[in-house]
Amino acid sequence: MSAMLAIFGSTILVVVASVSMLVFRVFNAMDFTAELLASVATIFLSLIISKNLEKRAIHTLELRELVGGDRFYVRRLDLWQREKFKK
Repeated sequence: MSAMLAIFGSTILVVVASVSMLVFRVFNAMDFTAELLASVATIFLSLIISKNLEKRAIHTLELRELVGGDRFYVRRLDLWQREKFKK
């Protein structure tokens, strides 16, 4: 649960920072189009990265539940081993 909250909080911080950078660049940029495209690309990239981190955290939490929270085994489980623990 705390991993999910940390990822959600970091996602919000990245989006707020990107939007504030966008606003700053829009009002202070000489080449408006290039700065706008760079800022929008930064926002989308940060959202994609945070979404991938969120998926990985959920996968890790699921594996920890399957093996009883032991971190040593979580790192070494493959998909076939995960299916074996479900049975």
